[in-house]
Amino acid sequence: MASLDLPYRCPRCGEHKRFRSLSSLRAHLEYNHTYETLYVLSKSNSVCDGALVPLVTERPLLSAAGVGGARDPFAEEEQRGREQRCFPYDLPCAGDLGLTAAAARCIPDVEIPLSGIFVKKGMASATPPPNPGTAVAVAANVAASAVEAAYEEGLARLKVRTFEKLDLDERLEKLSEEVEQKIAARVGRLQVELERKSSELEKAKQESVRLGQEKQDLEDKASELSRQVDVSVEMLATLKQDLVNKEQELSHKQQEVSQIDQFLQETAAREANAKVRLQQFIEELLDRADRAEKQLQIISSCGTTPNGSLGRCSMPGSKGTSRQVRRWEGQEPH
Repeated sequence: MASLDLPYRCPRCGEHKRFRSLSSLRAHLEYNHTYETLYVLSKSNSVCDGALVPLVTERPLLSAAGVGGARDPFAEEEQRGREQRCFPYDLPCAGDLGLTAAAARCIPDVEIPLSGIFVKKGMASATPPPNPGTAVAVAANVAASAVEAAYEEGLARLKVRTFEKLDLDERLEKLSEEVEQKIAARVGRLQVELERKSSELEKAKQESVRLGQEKQDLEDKASELSRQVDVSVEMLATLKQDLVNKEQELSHKQQEVSQIDQFLQETAAREANAKVRLQQFIEELLDRADRAEKQLQIISSCGTTPNGSLGRCSMPGSKGTSRQVRRWEGQEPH
């Protein structure tokens, strides 16, 4: 930060010496400026200086002192006042008053109406001079006594005000320390709370990242399952179509099986009829073979007889046999 941006400036050093806080300014005034300088600075804007200087530096007193030839005790003070342009008497420092550093810091803020004290004491002690020869001495004594009384009274008031200011400053310092302690404790608690909140926030961020990762994983799994479901639906539709085709084929096969069964039944019936007819044919064929063999035997026996008896040797059943042969021949077409 630049020096001109600081809020507090030293009244002795000017604008080029500024401070961040009142404590820094107080330390600077305590260690870099004397007690008299501080007092002069505090009295630079006061009205008491204008009342003090005319009282103790009036021209008649100085001229009378020059005429009498005696050394004016205030001549050197007047010269010193003109050179320093401040209070014409040496003021006690903080060590002479027996004050501490804290009390010395409070002295520049004390306002003491010394002009009123000087005027009051001068008016009370002034008496009409007995003769013109002693007027200068009387005036000098009156002024010296007035200055001494005012100095003592002002010093007493200064001590009282200083101690009051010191007590107030001590109380303010204690209050400031208590406030600073409370603020420090509050700041410590807030710091702990901030650290706790920061840790909770960090944990919440980590938990959020973890939940986001889990959400992403679940979304990936959901998309994968959705794709598998789509594939399963397509496969199920294909299987249903295959099942319908298989059912149709099965119905066709069942029809074919029923047709084959019917054909087999018809074939079995025809085969049974054929077997019956074949058996009847074989039986008839065997009967005819037996009759033919019998006829052959008869014919053989008749052939051994004379020719005249051949006609008479015909078997009585020859006609019947011929009829049976014709009947068999008539049944063969069936």
